[in-house]
Amino acid sequence: MERTCQDHFKRRCWGIGSGFGFRVVALDPNFSKFSIATIVSAYEKDKHKAILLDYDGTLMTQTSIDKTPSEQVISMLNTLCADKNNSAFIVSGRGMESLG
Repeated sequence: MERTCQDHFKRRCWGIGSGFGFRVVALDPNFSKFSIATIVSAYEKDKHKAILLDYDGTLMTQTSIDKTPSEQVISMLNTLCADKNNSAFIVSGRGMESLG
């Protein structure tokens, strides 16, 4: 925490979300977003891939009452898992009982 506060004036900050979900994200000035082309190129080059997907907010909208994955999400996960070189993981703060 001290180290982060010391470097605060050097970081770029963004506010994300609203209400109780509001967060401030501080990134190093050298941080850059990967382009889709860079991601695709790295994916095609690497033999073994670990793919981590966040459940709420990535696979499912956070505002959704029904948290059951859509057929499109299931299809995408099946496609990822069909490749023996992929290891796909779904990350969630929810308990197993709420995920079904």
